[in-house]
Amino acid sequence: INKFSVKSVVEIIRDKAINVYNNFENETIDLLHIDGNNSEEVSFKETVLYLPKVKTNGFIFYNNISWIDVDSKYSAKKALDYLLEYCNKIEIIDDCMILQKKYLF
Repeated sequence: INKFSVKSVVEIIRDKAINVYNNFENETIDLLHIDGNNSEEVSFKETVLYLPKVKTNGFIFYNNISWIDVDSKYSAKKALDYLLEYCNKIEIIDDCMILQKKYLF
């Protein structure tokens, strides 16, 4: 943050995503990086809560996309399927999918 002089536009929040999503108004986040709990239930819930917070045409970096085993409680599949309804897939880099939100809910 200091190295790239972005302190005025970056805020570090040390808490669970589920506890702070209401800190953000809808359509206020330009770039969202999702890299939290990998349980299917929690990752899906966080995705549903945070997608409206991302601006139309904003970007989402979704980590751990290889975790798509539908028979596992640790799966990104449900969250990724949801995101792909409302976003365009831009690129996959390593284990991270970059998406761009299509439109306002």
